[in-house]
Amino acid sequence: MPTSDEREEHRWHLLRWAPRHDFGVLYQPGRPGEVWLENMCHVVPFLVSTGDFAPADMQYRMHREHLWDPHTGLYSQAYNVDTATWVRQAPTASGNARMVAAMAEALRRGGNGTPAEMRGRWQRETRALMAALSGLELDEESARLVDGVRAVAQREDWEYPQP
Repeated sequence: MPTSDEREEHRWHLLRWAPRHDFGVLYQPGRPGEVWLENMCHVVPFLVSTGDFAPADMQYRMHREHLWDPHTGLYSQAYNVDTATWVRQAPTASGNARMVAAMAEALRRGGNGTPAEMRGRWQRETRALMAALSGLELDEESARLVDGVRAVAQREDWEYPQP
């Protein structure tokens, strides 16, 4: 488990030095110009865990703008914002299941400290993503992730039950 100093150093690196497009969306590490769903799944919960909600939501919105398809309700895997071309357009069940789990984790980490509008929007959009996933065949791990989040999402507070 990283120390608070290590987490702060990583947060500062993401906010100040990590490669990004001119408008601010973070590039996938080692993939200049490319915005990946995988990066969104890591960055948003991490920034929330540091209490830095505004940049977390900014990355969430900017990644969503490029990767989310309003017609299917699913996220594509990767988009090159520099060339405005798809790297991997086809959505995957596993990638979208990881996104569901990542947003549930962000909501859990932020708890009631998450700004109300943001929390409500993230909850609505995560529930909608789970509904869109219901039309796809999920592998065992993806099904387990989504089922776990579905149980949490039924609770108003999105808190995991304490043992």
